[in-house]
Amino acid sequence: MSQELFPFWPTRPDCDYEEEKAHAEHLDRVLGLRAAEGVEDFVSTEVQVATSGAPTQQWRGLALQSLLTPYTELRRILADLDARLSPGHLVEMGAGYSRFAHVLHACSPKWTYCGYEVVPERHAEAVRWRAARGLPSSRYDLQCVDLRSHPLPAADVYFMYDYSDRTSIETTISQMQDRARRGHRVIVVGRGGLTRNIIEKSHPWLAAVVEPLHRARYSIYQS
Repeated sequence: MSQELFPFWPTRPDCDYEEEKAHAEHLDRVLGLRAAEGVEDFVSTEVQVATSGAPTQQWRGLALQSLLTPYTELRRILADLDARLSPGHLVEMGAGYSRFAHVLHACSPKWTYCGYEVVPERHAEAVRWRAARGLPSSRYDLQCVDLRSHPLPAADVYFMYDYSDRTSIETTISQMQDRARRGHRVIVVGRGGLTRNIIEKSHPWLAAVVEPLHRARYSIYQS
């Protein structure tokens, strides 16, 4: 079933991104995700401001598929992780609709997952979708939390896709560094130009001790 729902497609690691987005849009409909059928219309058009005073990331005016990681890419990330370490607990920051939970459940169910999303409407749809597809909440936790004012959760792997502004990402990575200093291994899947740039330019403890695995749109870093 996992091969049918989440094929390792296209097979080339650096395949055409427009094809991947079109595939993801089709699969959203097949799997019953309602993100493109009105959920985003309920998201406030006003810039949301957290207690820190910094504006949250907004998706206004941008194509939905450009802001979500395609299923095929999530499959490649999972394959790269499974090749490097045993299944553990993955935390996704700025999870949106938590597509990754569905890929993990179908393709590598020994992983557990927690997705953090600040926008209540997206979180509510992610919870509805999880229940509709029968994913157990005990293994696939979904939290509506602003990570900028929340302690860094423990994880075996962190997945970050430019989930907020530069200051917030830098703060989160500094918290990861504190975790590494306490003797914990830190593994980060960094997706997006901002997250990767911050790690590469400012955090050699994560980018230069263990050689990263670089793909076209993501990198895997390890302390």
